[in-house]
Amino acid sequence: MPKTFRRDRETWFTFFLLAVFGYFLNILGPITPFLREELYTTYTVAGFHFSAFAIGMLVAGLLGDRVLIRFGYRTTLGASAAGICTGAIALILGRNVILTISASFFMGILGSFTLVLVPSMLSLKYKDTSAIALTELNTVASLVGMLAPLIVGAMAATVLGWRFAVILSVFVVVLMGVGYRQIEFTTFPKPNRPSPKKRVRLPLHYWIFWLGVFLVVAVEFCFIFWGSNYLIENAGIQTKGASSSISLFLGAMLLGRWFGSRILRKTQPWLVLLVSLVLALAGFFLFWSQTSPFFSLTGFFLAGLGVANLYPISLDRAISSVPSSLSSLASARGALASASAILTLPLLLGNLADKMGMHFAFLVVPVLIILTSILQIVLTNKVKTDRIVQLEIDNL
Repeated sequence: MPKTFRRDRETWFTFFLLAVFGYFLNILGPITPFLREELYTTYTVAGFHFSAFAIGMLVAGLLGDRVLIRFGYRTTLGASAAGICTGAIALILGRNVILTISASFFMGILGSFTLVLVPSMLSLKYKDTSAIALTELNTVASLVGMLAPLIVGAMAATVLGWRFAVILSVFVVVLMGVGYRQIEFTTFPKPNRPSPKKRVRLPLHYWIFWLGVFLVVAVEFCFIFWGSNYLIENAGIQTKGASSSISLFLGAMLLGRWFGSRILRKTQPWLVLLVSLVLALAGFFLFWSQTSPFFSLTGFFLAGLGVANLYPISLDRAISSVPSSLSSLASARGALASASAILTLPLLLGNLADKMGMHFAFLVVPVLIILTSILQIVLTNKVKTDRIVQLEIDNL
């Protein structure tokens, strides 16, 4: 029987709040070519903007549960939205790499509390249908994130310039703030402050799922951050067009997540995950092996379809693998996986591109996809085995 899933005003607000975070995160890739031209930087230095954002995410992932214990869900969400807007304004005003990279860090550390809190809130609220909730959450985030490259490309072609794409998003957050006080939030209990003598630890099996989250986020953001640069160098697409073409990838992710939220009502998440990995790998090789803009963009689109559901399903499997009392901690450490992936892999790919060219550097992506596939197969077999053992115990 299909699972029942209902959304309310609180659900939609959290959807769009995380979508704003996704917009700011996704905008870093499309503006990178412009930053490189204006600041005269290498691929590696340009990649530090994403790395700084990711370091901020790391800090948020480490401190998220403690901040939540101190301030609660509602206050932390409001501060997160205000913080990422402040960092965004600093980014567009900066005229050297120290200022712009620092602004990216500020956006990452404050904005990422949204990434920490929202999945935990939805998992506590929807319980058995949390996989659907998280997939729809990321569908909305994909829709808004898809607009980022389009708006950057459109604004860059006008006298307003690419910076106006950032100003528009800050204005939207201000409008959301008006409705913020009118929403009645579910009263979630604050996580208990752990005793100094008794440190709370996540179980070992959670960290194996955590590694899966790390790998799929690495795949996604290698495409998002460096996809436009690859298309410029290897498919003959101009800078403005390449920045907008990221929307093709994000649009495919939107379509994939919309379809995924429907199919998850009738299909096991692990099966959707494995099929998605196969599609992502096929799309990559079409994207990577062609110099024709048409075929490269087609592969880019297929890769986006495949990548779409990797993160929400992997994150849900990780959070659902622990008791509900540990869900906020698991969500915070999940954000840590995302931050670690965004910090390391796009920077590694950029460094390889400086030394060996972007075409060779992109081979990092299929290696990550294959590693993810192996890990997920192992995890799926372990979960099935554990369930069989539990059934046998229950029948004794």
